[in-house]
Amino acid sequence: MEGEYRIGSLILRPRRGLRAGASHLSLGGRALDLLSALAEARGEIVTKDELFNAVWPGLIVEENALQAQISFVRKALGAEARRLVTVRGRGYRLELDDFAQAEPSAASIAVLPFDSLEKDTCHDYLADGLAEELIATLSGVRGLKVASRTSSFAYRGQARDLRKVAAELGVSTLLESSVRVAEGRVRITAQLIDATNGFHLWAQSFEKPLSDLLVIQEELARELTIALQRELGPRIPDTSDPEAMRLLFEARAASAKLTPEGLESGARLARESLERDPGFAKAWASLAGTVYAMANVGFLPKAGFAEARRAASKAIALDPSVAGAYEIVALVDAAMGRFMSAIEQMERALAVDFEDGAVADGAIINLFVPLGYRTHARYLADRLVRIAPARPRPYLARALCAADIDETEYYLELALARGQPEARPPVEIMRFEIALARRRFPEAAAALTTWAERELKVRGAGLAMNDAVLAMQESDRSGGAAKVADLVLAADRAGTLWAHPGTPGLLLTMQERLGDREGAYVTAHRLVEHWHQSGRMPTGSITSLLIGDLADFRRDTRFQTIVEGLGLIPCWTVHGPPEGHRMDNGRLIVL
Repeated sequence: MEGEYRIGSLILRPRRGLRAGASHLSLGGRALDLLSALAEARGEIVTKDELFNAVWPGLIVEENALQAQISFVRKALGAEARRLVTVRGRGYRLELDDFAQAEPSAASIAVLPFDSLEKDTCHDYLADGLAEELIATLSGVRGLKVASRTSSFAYRGQARDLRKVAAELGVSTLLESSVRVAEGRVRITAQLIDATNGFHLWAQSFEKPLSDLLVIQEELARELTIALQRELGPRIPDTSDPEAMRLLFEARAASAKLTPEGLESGARLARESLERDPGFAKAWASLAGTVYAMANVGFLPKAGFAEARRAASKAIALDPSVAGAYEIVALVDAAMGRFMSAIEQMERALAVDFEDGAVADGAIINLFVPLGYRTHARYLADRLVRIAPARPRPYLARALCAADIDETEYYLELALARGQPEARPPVEIMRFEIALARRRFPEAAAALTTWAERELKVRGAGLAMNDAVLAMQESDRSGGAAKVADLVLAADRAGTLWAHPGTPGLLLTMQERLGDREGAYVTAHRLVEHWHQSGRMPTGSITSLLIGDLADFRRDTRFQTIVEGLGLIPCWTVHGPPEGHRMDNGRLIVL
């Protein structure tokens, strides 16, 4: 049902979020589903069985999982917790004040990527930074719907049919702008376009010394807001130092390259920005994200996780609306095996700003899919596809949590039709799984050979993987299994086995599929051992452990030791087991 429910002083948007005034309250996905089910009953009693079906559809969970979610809901409701009534022997009832229909759609805008008019790309970061900050500023305008940066930037470098772009983003106006930097001055030309007819509603140019970057931002936002017939309310500026802002733009651009050099440069520039303004929340968030990335791939020791978490917490303390900072806290907690805290923090990030597509993307790939919560991941991915229909990444995330191989293939092709997404998760692995399911062994071998040569960096890795995949169609697979076992040992010695958190899991699944279960469990125990030594949780490998055709591997009594060693049981006990399983007194049972 569309609309909002009033619970005393609180407002609930079913399956979207709970808020007190303008503040979003922290509520995990399961707890939000539970509260939504109670609200939609409009004061009627909801039985425990009905709540189990609403919160854990198709899963068998223990009674204490429901009690835990009820406790989370009561905590979130705070002074209104008395409205959640336990009807002994029957279920639960939520006392509502009323049901309010959602407000009609307000004025809406998408800020398209600013075009840099220079041949030299050295100032591209400035164009991107100005657009990002304008989006952030306009998002604070009451009654104005603003497409997220993730959605708008998907149209970078494309020939734009403005009506189509506006329809895909669900907005009525578009802002096109260009930037030119010359002799220490920056000039911005902006035009507001009515997407229904292509007419220009407003156009203006701004030119200032580069040192007046903040003045240009403020003037552009103010004039644009007036053109939209909205008043920009009082807003505390992110920073009063234009050089700190410029350094942040440059830091983001460097870190986005995801190379060792780019990440190091991004961290250095973020620190330089903070030296100029220690109270700049977005610079703290940028530093947190960069340091987390460096620690997660081994460019920094595991102490980097603690540094990233401190920086993210500082950003949140300075500005609780910085959604990306909550995401970094969640990713750090997941990387350190603190899954229950990771879920809480990630749900908080999504509540603060779901339309930050990078946050939703990270939640799907790095948390909910590895934990086996694929239905919830699909719900998030479907919303993300609607928000950013032109980007490849949402479709890739949707392919990763697909219900079956047909869905995987469908969404992967949609992703590739929109451009080449980043190789996390590697596209070759998805192509391998699709080809293997279709028994197209040469195609499967080609995909995994490409991956092995790039990721393992071991002499002969590509040829060995090619032979191993082709051996899957033979009655005697022992030769292929031996080659994978040799690859595991060689990659472990070279250190590349641990360069990406999904690598050991993929090789483990190859061993199991080739009939080498003993070897697969040797790799699984080595995975647990390395986690305890390194402090880096191999979330990508957990995803591999839970794939459908490894059900017999999970029925082996040794599997319980693996998931206990990875610290997964407490999370699955409280939040529910991965789909296709149930919990029985702390043990994971395959259905």
